[in-house]
Amino acid sequence: MKGHRSHSIVRQGCEALVNLDHRGARGAEANTGDGAGMLIQLPSAFFRSVVDFGLPGEGRYATGMVFLPTDDAAAADMVHRIETIVLEESMEVLGWRDVP
Repeated sequence: MKGHRSHSIVRQGCEALVNLDHRGARGAEANTGDGAGMLIQLPSAFFRSVVDFGLPGEGRYATGMVFLPTDDAAAADMVHRIETIVLEESMEVLGWRDVP
């Protein structure tokens, strides 16, 4: 709210979600994927410390999380499809990171 980054803001957001459980801040319907979440700023310093490729300046890139198939060939096909779509949108995939 004041433009300051703080983990306490994330903790307060989690607490608010817990306290709003009775108001529907949860995945109440197993077949719709509804629920509540939190949008946060990219932790740029963290990403720079864990990727093996260069990143543009802060605020000049985005991230995504992709759950790939466990089959290597199917995963490679999916990566190719994603990268093709990204290029069609005039963007660039800077790299991929396996999350430990």
